[in-house]
Amino acid sequence: MAAQNGDVTWFNSFFSTTAPVAWTNEGGDYNSAASAGFYLFAQTGVRSFLNPQMVSDVHGWVNTPGTNFGWLISTIDTPSTATAKTFGSREDVDVSKRPQLVLIPATPYEKWFAQLFPAHLTGQWVDPDLDGDGMATQLEYAFGYSPLVYDATNGIVPAFTVPSGGTSTLTTTFRRDSAAVDLTYRLEVSGDLTTWTTIAQSVAGAAATGQNGGVVTGESIVSGTVREVNVT
Repeated sequence: MAAQNGDVTWFNSFFSTTAPVAWTNEGGDYNSAASAGFYLFAQTGVRSFLNPQMVSDVHGWVNTPGTNFGWLISTIDTPSTATAKTFGSREDVDVSKRPQLVLIPATPYEKWFAQLFPAHLTGQWVDPDLDGDGMATQLEYAFGYSPLVYDATNGIVPAFTVPSGGTSTLTTTFRRDSAAVDLTYRLEVSGDLTTWTTIAQSVAGAAATGQNGGVVTGESIVSGTVREVNVT
């Protein structure tokens, strides 16, 4: 089939019978540094490209649409014969085989993590206690700390005020971060360390409420969105 005006060919990035635009290199010009890749052996079916560089590419295209020429799928030499594979294009008659760009909104935790570790993929392993203060990264997030800064006092263990002056009311406090809307905080008590009862709870960043006889007497701001909850 003869090339039509506007087509991409081996020699031209934009074919035209009157003013074709040639590639600098025959076959196409592209960044030699791969944005993502994977090894493909005998597998067939849906494959996914995942890499922080792809996110950077898309951000660049959004900010500067004129640079959006998409991605090129290429291959290295195969190690053996009879191993060729094909990829479905956007013109594939089978809609399910056409390539898709899937954007999944990040959770609050993932956004927090990405700000601290911008070069990491979502879910990529990091030292669970990078700063050596005894708190895992997820706990640092939940209680409003940074996994990059050592905290001498972590505030994870609730503080208790022992009853005095003839009162039998026990008061305790715990931390929560109102920005962590993907978490549920529960303060629980037990008389036998087997059966536990929730006496205060905060869901999706909302103010803590008393449960099963527990009373939230107030919340104070520690810093930013971090709160200290008082419960009796």
